[in-house]
Amino acid sequence: MAAIPQTWHYGLIARWWAEFNVGGEEIPYLSDLILQEGGRALDVGRGTGRVLVPLMEAGLDVDGADLSPDMLEYCRGSAERAGYTPLIKAQPTHELDMGREYPVVYSCGAFALGGDRQQDIEGLRRCREHLQPGGVFVFDSELPNHEHFNWLLGAGTAPLEEPWPAEGTRKRTADGTDLELICRTVDCNAFEATRTLAMRVNHTRDGKLLAKEEHTLKLTLYLRNEILLMLQHVGFGDVEVRGGWSDRAPVAGEDGNLLYVARN
Repeated sequence: MAAIPQTWHYGLIARWWAEFNVGGEEIPYLSDLILQEGGRALDVGRGTGRVLVPLMEAGLDVDGADLSPDMLEYCRGSAERAGYTPLIKAQPTHELDMGREYPVVYSCGAFALGGDRQQDIEGLRRCREHLQPGGVFVFDSELPNHEHFNWLLGAGTAPLEEPWPAEGTRKRTADGTDLELICRTVDCNAFEATRTLAMRVNHTRDGKLLAKEEHTLKLTLYLRNEILLMLQHVGFGDVEVRGGWSDRAPVAGEDGNLLYVARN
């Protein structure tokens, strides 16, 4: 498990996350849960602080960890501007070691990004090890959709590498420059159920290119029952599956993102 997880959350992509990915339905759900469990939590895969900083502003004590130093730099800056100095460590989840336990450990949109199955299992184990007795671990995982299955079924029988689209998604940054994200699939492994994506970022001002970066991200695809077996394997005996960041049961065909709630 020595390989570094393959993610694209660096450089200009980290800046995109910091400027444009804000808020989210996880925040009120987690705020209520953490308050009920004692007011302290660990945010795994914290990124730029999209969830961590609002929770601290709500009066909660939240630490964080993330693989990308670039993302954490934005997180620290956002927290400091709000008047907070959380404990934040640059660590992949399968090497998580915060030196303390928590009543709540959570992860938003970070499970199965970049690593392999053994790293994902070890990451779940590390999250459980950071829980206090009776603590709760919550994380979400997107179900593979028809596009993922089409790629897996075609693996080995058709070219896997897509061409770059002519254009992507463009947004204006706070300093008046533009960032454009362009994404394509570059590999697919049917046996491992993985899909690798490439992201190109163009940074421009008034149409003039200032910088260009390319990064890759490997996705490992999991169905619900495989995740439940993984949680059982690392020692969780009490697990509930919910429809998104809510307390309701999932609805087949409607809920593409499932929430797993596991008690230690």
